[in-house]
Amino acid sequence: MLHETTYLHLEEIYRKALSKGYHIVSCKDYFLHQEEYKNRKVLINRIDVDLSLRKVIPIIRIIDGLVISGTTVFIRLHARYNPFSFENFRIIRMIQSAGFEIGLHSEIKDCEKIWGVPVKKCLDRDAEIFRDMTGELTFGIASHGSNLTGVNNLDFWKNKDPQKFGILYEAYNPVFFNHFYCSVGLSGWKCYSAGNLIPNDNRCLCEHLDDNHQIIYFTLHPIKFYERHCYE
Repeated sequence: MLHETTYLHLEEIYRKALSKGYHIVSCKDYFLHQEEYKNRKVLINRIDVDLSLRKVIPIIRIIDGLVISGTTVFIRLHARYNPFSFENFRIIRMIQSAGFEIGLHSEIKDCEKIWGVPVKKCLDRDAEIFRDMTGELTFGIASHGSNLTGVNNLDFWKNKDPQKFGILYEAYNPVFFNHFYCSVGLSGWKCYSAGNLIPNDNRCLCEHLDDNHQIIYFTLHPIKFYERHCYE
């Protein structure tokens, strides 16, 4: 069954999750209180802002309207959108005012390759800028994925503890990713079980909710969603 990625359908997904007893939480909340959630149905709600902060606004309004505060929004510092622009900075403040977690969508390996700057220096600088910009002193990061540069930003974190670098967590940590993971972006829906891609399963989250997974890790990319048609 084809499910269009409209804002209306996204609202239906959240309503269905709530009706099935899922407690919708942010990445930070789950990371800090995972033991408290081990006997509850939980949906970890994550938004990766790859291309446009404006596209976040309708999604935030949906979540806020359903009185869901458990959401993490990861923003990039090196995207084509400028998080310091007048409008984008206003949107970031709006997200924070709604009570949502703001995290860093990290691209430090890309920075190292493109600029020829040591990756640790890229991390330290980005973290400092992010703290100054958002006021978030304790935050998590999600390594941004792209095939354009030929590197994997997540590679930096192999065998490393983010907290030794002043970062609370990395969003692909097994704490999150070893549960049922469902993601939707420009390439459509995909899902993983215990860290392994499930082949040929491109079902919408609304269908996976019927399987009653205890923990669902949900990542959406706002650029995929629209009100009337995909060319908005």
